[in-house]
Amino acid sequence: MSTTGSPPTRSRPWPAYVGLLFVLVGMVYWTFVAPNFNARVALVSAYHAGLYGVLGLLMLTGRPANRPRYSFYFLATAALLLCLGHTTRRHVRLAQMMARAHRALYTAKAAGRDRVMAA
Repeated sequence: MSTTGSPPTRSRPWPAYVGLLFVLVGMVYWTFVAPNFNARVALVSAYHAGLYGVLGLLMLTGRPANRPRYSFYFLATAALLLCLGHTTRRHVRLAQMMARAHRALYTAKAAGRDRVMAA
């Protein structure tokens, strides 16, 4: 039995599946247990940034010598730009979460201080 011409066998991308499991657990938690839209957006953006980053690096380093460069470089550039966009989006959402937590903490401290001063 000849194996010439048969496609190469590839293993499953288990790290991506594990990451997807973490995303699903996080989505369920931040939707039903402790609703937080910014946390959900940050989580999904981090997952997408990781996938796009790996895809971009694979395209830059895995191009066969006998294949044209354009399509590989185009896809790598698009993936790395998407990775940058999702990373930026994640940081913006995390900053919004931190600002909201800081604001809530400051408001709670101010309310406690007002109650002590009124007594």
